[in-house]
Amino acid sequence: MQKVQLLAGEQALSKLNCKVFQQQWFELYQACRWATPFQSVEFILCWFEHYNHAYLPLVVLEENEQGVQNLWLLAQDQSTSMIVHAGAHQAEYQCWLSCNDRFDSFLKRGLVLLKGQTYFPELTLKFLPPILSHIIATTDQLTARHIMRNEQQPLIRFDAKQAPWASLRKKSNKSKLSRLRKLGDVSIELVSEGASGFDDDLQRIATCYDLRQGAVNHCLPFRQDSHKLAFTHALISHHQDVKILKMTLNNTIIAAVVGVINQGEFSVAVFSYDPTYSRHSPGKLLMLMGAQLLAERQLKAIDLTPGGTWKARYANAYANVSVLRLFIEPIAYYRACLSELLLTSCKRLLRHCDMTPQQARDKAQCLRQRLGLQTQPVSIVEAYDNYQINICSLLAVEVSFVIRENQLVDFVEFSCQLSMEQQSHFLSHCLARLEAGATGYSVKELGVVKSCGWVVPPSKHREAAEDHPANSENFCLLADIYCAESLAENERQSYLIGIVQREVIRREKSGQLTLLVSDEYLKSKQFHHSAFSYVDSASTELSQLLSHN
Repeated sequence: MQKVQLLAGEQALSKLNCKVFQQQWFELYQACRWATPFQSVEFILCWFEHYNHAYLPLVVLEENEQGVQNLWLLAQDQSTSMIVHAGAHQAEYQCWLSCNDRFDSFLKRGLVLLKGQTYFPELTLKFLPPILSHIIATTDQLTARHIMRNEQQPLIRFDAKQAPWASLRKKSNKSKLSRLRKLGDVSIELVSEGASGFDDDLQRIATCYDLRQGAVNHCLPFRQDSHKLAFTHALISHHQDVKILKMTLNNTIIAAVVGVINQGEFSVAVFSYDPTYSRHSPGKLLMLMGAQLLAERQLKAIDLTPGGTWKARYANAYANVSVLRLFIEPIAYYRACLSELLLTSCKRLLRHCDMTPQQARDKAQCLRQRLGLQTQPVSIVEAYDNYQINICSLLAVEVSFVIRENQLVDFVEFSCQLSMEQQSHFLSHCLARLEAGATGYSVKELGVVKSCGWVVPPSKHREAAEDHPANSENFCLLADIYCAESLAENERQSYLIGIVQREVIRREKSGQLTLLVSDEYLKSKQFHHSAFSYVDSASTELSQLLSHN
């Protein structure tokens, strides 16, 4: 008789590292028709190697004389005791492995064993692969208490009536690609570990990814998880199905996808692009040109993976996947059923009102602000100081530090010195500036970013241009500069001078100019350099002046 076992901790690790078991695991993985690379030997062992400090391995298995028949690879968070799929959120698709479609008894007995390991209200698998979602939805092979919510899996299918890369013939896309090629050599590659410049490429991908995630989702995945970069590097090194699809300009990455080849599809794990090239839409071009390259490698689609409204812009087909919530305790199950019922009703109401969930959240936030339940967001600049600058004198000032241009890692590092609210605000502003074409400047000394920002010419801002025409010698610059709170006033002035000087040299300006700089930046209104002379201050709302270019 087959017996379901639960192995935990050292016992589980010993089993996972057993060569005989690994061979049986591999054979089951090959036989299971819904298996994904996130249940493979390479992925699971690599993840536990890098996260064994945070997660306790749990292995639920059922064996007979022929070998392993059912296998469920889980982990227990040592800080919360919660049970998750091995790989946690880094496993894009989560499931158990079975040699056939009759797994109900195995799951129920496994859940009972897990209950004895620790108390947990539920176990969530996000997302079930499409085949397994279909089996559960159309058969009686899951009788344990559960809630299954369908989600859409956006795909770029290569066999669509019009191939994705056909869009490259559109005038707008041809123009963007043409402009990009005028800057140098553009290439698309699918690479793995060992490729030239691999380490630098991965670091650049992580930086661009953190910058955008910090601006949009208020998190820095690679910075906040100190093991994520090493894990990603090791996974690409040891797993033949994990690749980097990249677009390079003069051998420098400007857009990339870290992805996993999964049943003939390229599943996106990390998607990033360099915001300083946004006007050329490198992310979009990578998807279109990359689709053609992947099709040539006999793949059938790019799996954009569920979640993220931006993916709808690229998808030409959808499949069904599911979020599965499994329960042991009846009260937790019925409470979850009530929540799901309310969620479904809210979604139905939003559809009736022709409103997206994000629009509803925005309206709710506005209402909270009106009722005084939430503070108003702080304006980027509420007041400014007006300085007249003599460019000749400015250029004569000796700058003793190095001004760095568009070093994205500096902006991410600087954001880590800020509070969570300030960090989100700063990175949102940073992303908007870089995507709008501004040049980012930074000063880094002894490994610490001391100051960073932009000097934006008035031609980018209608309101400023009306008072200071960009084609006159007396023109206005808006200084958007941040620095560490601990910096002395003379250091603040020096960094401002250096950054403005660098911008003036770039734009080959001469004569006089007017500089508008946030009154929060300089505590003293008197510069120690004759190049700057204070004119006046004004309290005003500059949100429109500092909006997207």
